Amino acid sequence: MRVRSSARSGAASLLCLLLLPLHQGLAAEPPVLDQVVMSTAGMGWLGFRATAEADGSVALDLPAGQLDDALKSLTVLPADSGSDGFRLRQVSIGGSGVLADPYQDTPLNPDDLAGLTALLERLRGSEIAVDTDYAEDPVTGRIVAIERRAEGQDGAVIERPWLVLSGPDGLVSVELGDVEAIRLEDEAAQRALDRVLERSVQARSDERRTLTIHTDASQGTPLGLGLLVSAPVWKPSWRLLLQDGGARLQGWAVVENRSGQDWDDVRLTLVDGDATTLRQDLTRTWFRERPSVPVLPEEVVGRPLAMRKAGPARAEPADMADMPALMAAEAFAPAPVVEAGGSESDLATSFTIEAPVEVADEGSLMVPLVDRAVSAARVALVPADGFGGAPEAAIRLGNDTGVSLPRGIVTVMDETAPVPTHLGDAVLPATPAGAERRLSFGQDRKIRYDLTEDARREVSELVVADGIATLLVAERHERRWRFQSEDDQPRLLEAQVRAEPGVAPVTPEDLQREDGFWYVRGELPARGTATLALVTERPGEERLVLTDEDALDTVLAARGLAVPDAWRPKIDEISALATRRSAAEQDLATLSAEREAIGAEQNRIRANLEAIEEPGPLRERWLNELGRQEDRLAELMRERDEAARARDEAVRQLRALAAELRR
Repeated sequence: MRVRSSARSGAASLLCLLLLPLHQGLAAEPPVLDQVVMSTAGMGWLGFRATAEADGSVALDLPAGQLDDALKSLTVLPADSGSDGFRLRQVSIGGSGVLADPYQDTPLNPDDLAGLTALLERLRGSEIAVDTDYAEDPVTGRIVAIERRAEGQDGAVIERPWLVLSGPDGLVSVELGDVEAIRLEDEAAQRALDRVLERSVQARSDERRTLTIHTDASQGTPLGLGLLVSAPVWKPSWRLLLQDGGARLQGWAVVENRSGQDWDDVRLTLVDGDATTLRQDLTRTWFRERPSVPVLPEEVVGRPLAMRKAGPARAEPADMADMPALMAAEAFAPAPVVEAGGSESDLATSFTIEAPVEVADEGSLMVPLVDRAVSAARVALVPADGFGGAPEAAIRLGNDTGVSLPRGIVTVMDETAPVPTHLGDAVLPATPAGAERRLSFGQDRKIRYDLTEDARREVSELVVADGIATLLVAERHERRWRFQSEDDQPRLLEAQVRAEPGVAPVTPEDLQREDGFWYVRGELPARGTATLALVTERPGEERLVLTDEDALDTVLAARGLAVPDAWRPKIDEISALATRRSAAEQDLATLSAEREAIGAEQNRIRANLEAIEEPGPLRERWLNELGRQEDRLAELMRERDEAARARDEAVRQLRALAAELRR
């Protein structure tokens, strides 16, 4: 049967902290909370200082909902590196009621408490006493069954439950609607019901539980205790104050104390990272499922062997992940606002709050993170889907703080105005140290722009061989933004274009690429104009089969392919050579056909000459005809050689010209 976990949150992880040296000397009992590390992964590390009792033990009081995470992450360390070492023996878990299955070792299950009839059916055979509204004495007996009887009422048929009891006078039925009270006379059944109800209340309660850490430390030995608990995510917020020549960035963090402990003079550290967080029901009772087999073998029973589950299926606990340790504090230089000390590891950034904090459990507070001068420049930004009008007002912000900045909302203020002016709000993405980000916070109404686009296909390379033209085709897309300013201050310009797969920029050469976008940059003078342009190209290949009637320039034009002007004389020459090649091939075909006809005629004449052996005028005429045909065959051979040379020369020149058509 599935039991609800007592953990307050479904998220859990092992965010391990190397406890910093704690205060020396004996600590008052109970353990004192003096360090808190809050993570954007939704976990909080609580660090306590404590002192061993006479038997070497330390008792730590926690809310029941934190037990799972505490058992997963509890860490015990010497509070003083110079103190004698000690060994851990065990940790006793107080409050067994919270750890047990409420229905364990009872005949009941969760479905039995769904209603009165379900409970009575489960308690079949138990002795009960029933008080009704129509009899002075209770009706007693053992529960036999719950039956439902259909009755007519106001023209409708309804079912009513009746309780059937076996009593001293035999079987009796009591309508449950007439029952005022039911008492269990069966002490075992009453104990089982009481146990389930008491455990259920404990499982839902916010009672505190005690972890007793047993060690072999001598009395008075200072100890450091640390554990993870589920915690609200701390929330950064930023103020960007625009100044002449730059800006000032102030960061604050909103922190909520839901740790179950008051924070009194606590060292607070805030960690920003993307740690994986897991949870595991360590306070839940788990059993391994076992199959059941019959007492007698299959051939004796005479039916297939049946496997019966020994109990409800149990899900396997999830694996837990170990996380690397964090925390090394480094103070910033003094500033008007008391900044947090920032440090950075490969996976996270930490902000250690300079002054100890005080806030009661269930309370909230806001603490300063950063107060630094940073580089900032006003930008008129054209978004990727912009087609004209007013560009976006944006800031190109450089993170000069030395640490990565977590994502948060930014309030942009102009301190150069006669009074501080709210310019707009933006979202600061996660920004590594030294990186630059754009913050768009409104529209720049004193600047207008329009966009023109031109898309065309151009031939960048051409090869003609064996009547097939292989073309490398470039799909060129030109964008041009024209800006007009009515402001007395200059602007930096940026046009954002989505970087598509397979598309490469041609101009400008100093194009910036960030997060899947190209940025075309420029400058706009005060009350002036400026133009930005971007040419991109997507390469491709096409093949054309050229027939005798095709002129190459006509074929290219029909396909909408633009030809570079420098190629046009060559294209015309290719077309002329292709015509010459086709004419030579046609001549070769004609000469071949005539030769075959002459050969057939000579065969006929020779057959006639064999039939007439005697000399005469007819035989003489046939012999003369054979002579003339031989002369024509010799002439055909010369003409064929000339046509073949003309064709081969045209092909050679075509190949040479095609090789020149490369850009």
